[in-house]
Amino acid sequence: MRVVAAVIEADSRDATPAVWAFRRGPGRAHAGLYEFPGGKVEPGETDEAALARELAEELSVVATVGAKIHERQAMHAPGKPFDIAFYRVHVDTDPSAKLVDHDDAQKVGLDQLDTLSWAPGDETFIHLLPELWTDALAPESGALPQS
Repeated sequence: MRVVAAVIEADSRDATPAVWAFRRGPGRAHAGLYEFPGGKVEPGETDEAALARELAEELSVVATVGAKIHERQAMHAPGKPFDIAFYRVHVDTDPSAKLVDHDDAQKVGLDQLDTLSWAPGDETFIHLLPELWTDALAPESGALPQS
């Protein structure tokens, strides 16, 4: 199984870049833990198309998917590995305005990510993100300009 996740840029008032974190709602696996939104890539779908579709469904936003930041294998349940790819994303409107699968959304500075409790699929990634985010800004990466 292949899964994609969006690291959505957030406006930051200080020099530290910020991203959006979303808390999984009640009744969902890992409820109460924060994550980067996304979902499964359907057969015949590109990562970018899957991520744009998932964000439209979950957050009611139009997403511009930028550079892939990181990819790794993770475990969904014992013996059920999946590949997860994290992408830098820009959205056209406030992604916290219409939450469907989540019950909270927060702007979090890259230096504050460890202040939240994260779902297992994202927990390892948050420690890598500050350095990877900077690398994704390199012109040759195809990343979106910093907002």
